[in-house]
Amino acid sequence: MLSKPQHGWTDFSLGKSCYSLSYLSNIPLEWLDRAIWGLETLLPFEVSGYCEPGRMVCTVEFSECRIFFENDKHIKEDCSYETVPISMLDFCQRLHKDISAYIDDWQNWNSSFHLTKEDLTLRLDRLQKLIDIKTNCFQ
Repeated sequence: MLSKPQHGWTDFSLGKSCYSLSYLSNIPLEWLDRAIWGLETLLPFEVSGYCEPGRMVCTVEFSECRIFFENDKHIKEDCSYETVPISMLDFCQRLHKDISAYIDDWQNWNSSFHLTKEDLTLRLDRLQKLIDIKTNCFQ
């Protein structure tokens, strides 16, 4: 879903599309925080990233994800949508796997964000606990 971050860029691929996302967003912390909130509440949440130009937004719902690309945040008619049958739990598992696999690279995602390995580890641990709880609930 998220490729290994390199030179301030990562590829997000889910469904048929692939988006190159830049360092302008604090993807590791923002996405982990939103995923944690989503699993805690079981309410839809959004993650996003800048493609320069434009922005990719992924709305994660209980049973599916909706991905759209905005060329201009003020013009909603200029969006293309894709619905992907990936559940919230599956999305969160993939996010955990992708950030865990390259935790050192994500720590260095953008030096202006001052990320520490502890910042990421605490969120990854919390997300994993929620994944375990939700997996047991839905079995």
